Amino acid sequence: MSTLHISRSLTDPAMTPGECVARWQDAKNANTARARHDWIHSFCEFCGQNVEDAIGRLFSAGQVNGNQLIESYYRWLQERKLSPNTCAARLAALRSCLSAGRRAGM
Repeated sequence: MSTLHISRSLTDPAMTPGECVARWQDAKNANTARARHDWIHSFCEFCGQNVEDAIGRLFSAGQVNGNQLIESYYRWLQERKLSPNTCAARLAALRSCLSAGRRAGM
């Protein structure tokens, strides 16, 4: 019989948005970790906030307000003349980070 081990830190209800992002950014591949860092900081630049506040804002926004925020971010990326693939990659990274946070109980 196998035992299921759950990392306590991933289910800790006291985890902050900044801690969640830090865990999500911590990838085995250095290129992935660097890209995740850059993509999240792009969102923070858009929000004009630090990681803790920008991601916390997104987690607490609710579905409708969160979608509006993400749509505004997408328009901001397009205004910066980024390629459609780059825009899609940044949105996918944000979605991945949010999914990781939701799994962690955020």
